[in-house]
Amino acid sequence: MPWRNLLTQPEAGNHIVQVCRDEAFLVNAVTKFVGAGLQGGDASIVIATPAHRLAFVASLEQQGLSVQNAKAEGKIKFFDAESLLSGLMVNDMPEWKAFEKHVGSLMREMKSKHKNVRAYGEMVNLLWQKNKLDAAVRLEEFWNELSRQLDFSLLCTYSMDGLDPEVYEGSLERICKCHTHLIPTENYDLLEIVVKKATRDLLGPKLTDAIGRLAESRHSNTQMPSAQATLLFLSEKLPLSAKKILSRIQMERTVTPTTSG
Repeated sequence: MPWRNLLTQPEAGNHIVQVCRDEAFLVNAVTKFVGAGLQGGDASIVIATPAHRLAFVASLEQQGLSVQNAKAEGKIKFFDAESLLSGLMVNDMPEWKAFEKHVGSLMREMKSKHKNVRAYGEMVNLLWQKNKLDAAVRLEEFWNELSRQLDFSLLCTYSMDGLDPEVYEGSLERICKCHTHLIPTENYDLLEIVVKKATRDLLGPKLTDAIGRLAESRHSNTQMPSAQATLLFLSEKLPLSAKKILSRIQMERTVTPTTSG
């Protein structure tokens, strides 16, 4: 499913993750998720940094939505990610009772007033940026448990480059296991082209096609573009080949804007 459709029409229980370093893409994705919900009658909780909250409000207003009216009607609530996260941590790890107290109570209140609720959060990214992946995964698991109890859709983002070989050394795989959907890039078609070309150049067409089929079945629990599934599969089964493919893609990505301009 194209990422725009996924974000505008999520199902209850969807836990979507976006990985990117493009701030414009992040703002676009989050405001599509929240804005489509508000237009369709859903309520939203947004847990973000101050800079992102300002950017989201500006983008929603540009879509013709009155954030002030939505706030007054109780359809959208904003919270500071850093402040909320600090109340969840015990011995440098999220603690369930604290999460239930500070986050669970917010979600239960919203669900008591609105049938459909969407949540967006950046607390896991704050942990990731502090090199606390275990804590981020624990927090993702808490969100999943709360979603099973209350039945809402959730979007979170990580500031990482989905084509950086370092994130394939376990980080991205662990993050994917906590989510139903992964959005790794704005242009799925371009990702498919560059990954397939680099993989075929290195491994040949027959092996590339076989790996593609195996990769899609391997990551069936987390929906993602087939090219992204291929990269994750290669990083697990053929890590040296995966690094070469990713390095080639990064090199071409760096050169292409110069040669095409």
